[in-house]
Amino acid sequence: QIAVAKKGYTMLEDNVELKKRSLLREYQLFKQVYTLQYSAGANGQILGEKTQKVSAGKNGTTVVAVPASPQYRFKKWSDGSTEPARKESNVLKSATYSAEFEETTVTLHYDIAYGGEIVTGSATQTLKPGTNGEPITIRAKEGYIFIGWSDGLQTLSRSENNVVKDLTFKALFFKPYLLTWREDFEN
Repeated sequence: QIAVAKKGYTMLEDNVELKKRSLLREYQLFKQVYTLQYSAGANGQILGEKTQKVSAGKNGTTVVAVPASPQYRFKKWSDGSTEPARKESNVLKSATYSAEFEETTVTLHYDIAYGGEIVTGSATQTLKPGTNGEPITIRAKEGYIFIGWSDGLQTLSRSENNVVKDLTFKALFFKPYLLTWREDFEN
């Protein structure tokens, strides 16, 4: 039995029966090639070559897992890697990698300063990107005056539409003080 091998090439085995003193046989070895396969779930896509044929010991090309919409973000690859871009180096076996995505959320927060209170709605709201927040209504506590929101809005009720990033708004209140001044104009 003869085994013919070369690093980076397929191995060939053959059974030979020697009947004469010399024997000439030719064997063809093929370069060993591995397949790298990349896929994404329904909420993402792969940029780059999804199926790559790579010779033994060589490098693949870069692929990037990207979310299909702002409502999702890359979570990890099936092998645990948390970088969305990847490039396999020194490939010595075929492999399949699947990108996982998760739903994202944004936070809408209303900070009610001292002197105010919420009548209806929630101070902190967790939303899917691109959706609308729930309306909120506030009022001034006794002895205080509402002077507006940190973004300039002057209404006691408000609602944010198409929220795509974390937002915080502060309701501002003022406590007026009566200053008394007496003047008798005689002295």
